[in-house]
Amino acid sequence: MDSDFTFTLPPGRKECFFQTMKKDASLEIEYQVLDGAGLDVDFYIASPTGQVLFNDYRKSDGVHTVETEEGDYMFCFDNTFSAVSEKIIFFELILDNMETDEDPEDWKEYVHGTDMLDMKLEDIMDTINNVKARLSKSVHIQILLKAFEARDRNLQETFGMGADTEADSSVPWRKVLWERQPFPDNYVDQRFLEELRRNEGLHQYHYWTVVKETAIVGQQLSCVAIFITLWLHMEQGLLAPETLLWTSLLTALLGYGLYNLLTHLMSFPYTQPSPPSSLSLNAALFASVCLASRLPGALHTFAMLSCALLVFALWPCLLQKMRERTPHHFTVVCVGVCLGGVAGLGSQSSFGAVLLTMALSSVTLLCPLLLVRLQQQKDNISGPWDEAEIQEDIRQFAN
Repeated sequence: MDSDFTFTLPPGRKECFFQTMKKDASLEIEYQVLDGAGLDVDFYIASPTGQVLFNDYRKSDGVHTVETEEGDYMFCFDNTFSAVSEKIIFFELILDNMETDEDPEDWKEYVHGTDMLDMKLEDIMDTINNVKARLSKSVHIQILLKAFEARDRNLQETFGMGADTEADSSVPWRKVLWERQPFPDNYVDQRFLEELRRNEGLHQYHYWTVVKETAIVGQQLSCVAIFITLWLHMEQGLLAPETLLWTSLLTALLGYGLYNLLTHLMSFPYTQPSPPSSLSLNAALFASVCLASRLPGALHTFAMLSCALLVFALWPCLLQKMRERTPHHFTVVCVGVCLGGVAGLGSQSSFGAVLLTMALSSVTLLCPLLLVRLQQQKDNISGPWDEAEIQEDIRQFAN
């Protein structure tokens, strides 16, 4: 004998049911939460003596079988943990070995069905309203699409061609914007790619030219190595500060006082002077001060700072003038400076000389080779689709 029932459990409530059983009978209860937030409920079964036989905590379904004794069994559904969500619960009772002719107790007589009926009607009304809103939105979208179709058809008829009309070969295509032509918007003329240009204005690099341009980097690395070598010689007592000081002063006076300084004053672009490399110079002088502070005497420090000013401030100016006016001499000087840097650093550390040689080789030989090889892969295209470039000199309008 079995019976089933579906009921609504309000939020914060607990509903209990009782079933009278005989001794040595079997009671099987199966339940399932059909609707509600979380689809879970608390459930427990108590014997006629009040002992809890099974206890489920926040489960969505369950099946329990009890070998009964005589008395009333209580099973409860608890929704007190939820404050806002009601639950719709289905459960079924299966009774075995009852051996009675009495009709099974009808659970529906003890439940108010109007509450569940109202809830079901509300759900049905919500569903109907939702479907109505979606249908109204679909009708609105169809009206918009119909208007778009009428607009596009009007435009096609205005231009004198249908949706499948091909371009009229008797009328030549012209590259104009504000003029009606019997061609679709995505039409591409056969002459379109005739104006295609590849790598226009690309400057072609040559290997040895790039190597010469990197000489300035190599000589600057060598200058740093030469300066460190001079500092090591002074710290070890191999170089007298007087010798370094007088050598630096005489070189500066002869090199810059007689020729380059006068030339600089005469040819300096006073109207548009180039910004000085203040960051590089300040960093070099700061490093020189830190190194000079380790020397034993004041004369040593003064000589070292004078040499730093010569190497990092005045020497680059000389190289720049030489690079602009005598490129061949500039290359020879850079090679000489690099060899001097490697030789000077090698007198103190073989490992340092090897590292400097590898750095110079990478900067002056390998990097230019990589640049020339990568340039072969460069592919810039230009044509009528590019933005217009104004070639006219606008300075005539400023006068």
